[in-house]
Amino acid sequence: MWAEDPYRDRDLVALYDLDNPAGADHDFYRALAGEVNARTIIDLGCGTGLLTRTLATTGRTVLASTFVIAPTTHPGCPVCA
Repeated sequence: MWAEDPYRDRDLVALYDLDNPAGADHDFYRALAGEVNARTIIDLGCGTGLLTRTLATTGRTVLASTFVIAPTTHPGCPVCA
C-alpha cells in the first residue's frame, strides 16, 4: 500500500500523460463523437482524463470514471473541477 495516494501527485500525473500521450485512438474517438454529434459521452477507465478533456466541448456533457483512490485534478481544468 502507498504511504500517500499517488493520484494526488501532480508530477506523477504529468509523467503518466507523457508516457501515455494522445494518439490515433484519441483522434478516432474525437472524430466519432463529431460524426454522430454526441451530446453525452461516458468515458470509462479515463485514467488522468487526457482524452476526456478533449471530448468535453461546448454543448457536450462528458461523464468520466476510473478506479482511483482519490480524484486526479489538473489546475484550471473545468472537467476536473
